[in-house]
Amino acid sequence: MGAERKAIDLRRQEGLAPWSPLPSETLAKRLNTRIIGPRDVGGLSEDKILVLLGTCSREWSAVTIRTEQGCHVVVENTTHSPLRRESTRFHELAHIICAHRPTGFQSIPGVGILLRSFDPEQEQEADWLGQCLHLPRPALGWCLNYEFSMEKISQTYVASEQLVRYRLNKTGLLIIRKRMAPMAH
Repeated sequence: MGAERKAIDLRRQEGLAPWSPLPSETLAKRLNTRIIGPRDVGGLSEDKILVLLGTCSREWSAVTIRTEQGCHVVVENTTHSPLRRESTRFHELAHIICAHRPTGFQSIPGVGILLRSFDPEQEQEADWLGQCLHLPRPALGWCLNYEFSMEKISQTYVASEQLVRYRLNKTGLLIIRKRMAPMAH
């Protein structure tokens, strides 16, 4: 199933219209996934938490852990903005939906924590699906139809204006709208 269709299908499973916002926390519950911050991780020392949320905070966004019970836990960087965290959550949830398997590990300097890494193809797939889950084409079309500004789309879907612009360009909706504008008058 294509990424756009998957985004719409998951909305329907939640009883939502294809253009409705789908909060990442709602999707996480559907996927039996908890979203937590580093302070919620048992056994992580205060020193390591301070490094993760301080000097190393730019080096990581989130990590997904599969528990022995088969559930997932997304540990997110709580120093990032709500817009970035929402985008990161969709990316991590996309890895879960796609059943990606890590291909290696990378270390966060000064912390001694290993994060799983994925090959570039899996990262691209998670990026694309995550963006479609966050801002599917029908949602963007609906917003343009109701003449939402970039700012209003950003606020409605908890997405950065940069992501909104990117998705509008990728979907071709801005070009279609420009071509149709002269016909409206």
